[in-house]
Amino acid sequence: MPAAADRSREIAFHADYVRRARAAGNIAAARGAYAALVESWKQHNALHGGTLQAQLDAVKREYSEFVKTDPTYQLLRQALVQAIQRQPGILQTEMYTVKNLCAIVARRHKHIIFVSSSLPAFA
Repeated sequence: MPAAADRSREIAFHADYVRRARAAGNIAAARGAYAALVESWKQHNALHGGTLQAQLDAVKREYSEFVKTDPTYQLLRQALVQAIQRQPGILQTEMYTVKNLCAIVARRHKHIIFVSSSLPAFA
């Protein structure tokens, strides 16, 4: 049985959920499951003193590849890039007030702005 602080059960759960959601074509569910999977791997890696960085990097790359196919991410990414080009140096917290983003964010995709900034696909 894993230790209480161990995240292996969460990792297995979220990884399975990602696979099932993707197989079913449920992009929204896969998006949320990937975010949870990456967070679980971050915590698991931290608990193991960083020795699982390769696994964390692999799941981040997988997530990054997935978001390239996510239509909501693509729509939001386009609006974010345009906002940054119009106002270089804009803070992440200010992004929520950008006119084109408000409608997208209102559809409960706030986490994409946060996640986007940490994914290689965004850069």
